[in-house]
Amino acid sequence: MAHSPDLDSHDRTETIRRDNETKETVGGTRDSDYGAGRFSKATTAAAVWIATMADKSIPHFHNTRGVRVIEVGAKEFMCIGALPPFDHPHIFIDMGDDKEAVCGYCSTLYRYRGDLAGTACVPEDSLWNDRATVAAAG
Repeated sequence: MAHSPDLDSHDRTETIRRDNETKETVGGTRDSDYGAGRFSKATTAAAVWIATMADKSIPHFHNTRGVRVIEVGAKEFMCIGALPPFDHPHIFIDMGDDKEAVCGYCSTLYRYRGDLAGTACVPEDSLWNDRATVAAAG
């Protein structure tokens, strides 16, 4: 809302309040229609997904050295960019049927090699182990 110099502070507050009461969002519902119980199904689904993912070991790779290509033995993994605290948002990469994938954040090229075990990579120090990082920092 643009500031109007001829409105005093009280009038501007009332106008903003009125605008917020009538503001509509996608699907024609007002912001006030969203209560705590409204997201219970989505929250439950997310919790199930997180629990399922926690049971699986998804390798996390980093490119702190700045190499052009990291060869990996997994087609599904996370890229974290550089080691913390200089990491980018940890993103999930799924190569699917492809043999290569590029991280959208750091532009690291990941190349799949079937002869490598699931968490193996070249260079070998590109596999991130959070516990090892924490122990080294401690």
